[in-house]
Parts: sequence; C-alpha cells; structure tokens
Amino acid sequence: MKKLFYVFMLVLIALSVVALAACDNNSDETFAEGDELTLVIGYDEPQEIAIDLNGISREVTLPELFTAAKIEYEMVEGMLTKVDRLAPEPPEYIYLYTSVESDFDTSEYAKTMTFGDTELCSSGVGANDMSIVPGAIIYIGTTIY
Repeated sequence: MKKLFYVFMLVLIALSVVALAACDNNSDETFAEGDELTLVIGYDEPQEIAIDLNGISREVTLPELFTAAKIEYEMVEGMLTKVDRLAPEPPEYIYLYTSVESDFDTSEYAKTMTFGDTELCSSGVGANDMSIVPGAIIYIGTTIY
C-alpha cells in the first residue's frame, strides 16, 4: 500500500510540474528583461532612443510603443504625420525604415540607408503593422513624394 501511495505522489508531483510549466507561457506573450528596440528620429542630428521592451506585449504596435515611451505622435488616416518634433510639411512626409527583414519594402520603390553598421530598408508596412522585435532598429525620417 505504501508503494502505491509513493507512486501516486510521484505522478501528482509530475503533473503539478507540467501544469506549472504550462501556466508559465506568459513569458511568450511579453518581452523579457534585456529586450530593447532602437528608435531613431531623423532630425538634422538624429536622436537615438533605446526602448526597453521588458514586460510589454509582443503584440504591441509602433504607435502603442510611442505612447508607452511617452513620445508624442499624430496619425491621419493611418499615416504618421508627426513624431516628437518631426512634423514635415508637404511635399515632405514621414518615411519609415527598418532592420526587420519581414517588414522590408519589396517593391521597385524600396529605399535603403545605413544607420551605424546596420543596413535599413524602407518599410513595406504601415506603422500599425511594423514588427516590434528585440534588437530591431526603426528609423523615422522624412522624404519628398
């Protein structure tokens, strides 16, 4: 009978460990300690901002990240029209570059630039759809249409 009790307890402990591991999937839903993204605002002297992603949802959008980092921005019909002090007047408009390959513009109009040692490509997606991943660089600049 004691042997059956010990087997039962071992099974119970094993199931508890599995249940605790299954409940710890929260780390898959938020960024971890040390995860950060570099945001660059392309003034005459570009301003580089390290954004700590720790604890932020992996589903965060770029505008939500601006809000979390207390960076003022404006959007009109899904397009960024102002980020911090960067507020171009037509014919200039805000243009996004990224180091995240899945967001690269693959059209014939794609542009590239280098920031530090990293080659960036114009974003093929809008601000609401950009991938927010640790180590990424997002450069917010202007261009003339």
